Amino acid sequence: MREGREAVMLLEEATGVHLPRASRRSLPASVLLGLAFTAMLPILGVVAAIEVVSKLVQAHEKAATAARELGNAEVDAGTKSTMVLQGLGDRLIEAGIKADELAGNHIGALNKQLELLDHQSLKELMDTFDKFGGEADQIFCEGQGE
Repeated sequence: MREGREAVMLLEEATGVHLPRASRRSLPASVLLGLAFTAMLPILGVVAAIEVVSKLVQAHEKAATAARELGNAEVDAGTKSTMVLQGLGDRLIEAGIKADELAGNHIGALNKQLELLDHQSLKELMDTFDKFGGEADQIFCEGQGE
């Protein structure tokens, strides 16, 4: 009888239809229905377990997507902060070039100008990769849309 009541409760949970309390008690008490619900208990348990597992899989997929988005945002923030700091460093180098020129240290000024050119070349290379990455993302999105 207890197994029949448990089967009725599992059936309610699986279908989302709640029976009145009197029906929940009288259905398993009936001899034929009680045996039927007792026989259904293992099947309903498996159905309920499958439903729980599918909900867990969906929750895991949502969490994985959120983690990927957070990782992408973190990388973007790191790249932007690096670019800002590099721009500040380039301004300091430019100030050093002017100071070296005023002091008559032409070799030091030339060395700093070469360093500044190196930074500009690296920035152009990074801009090119960003442009290439954007175009590749667009092509992949178009390919998935088909």
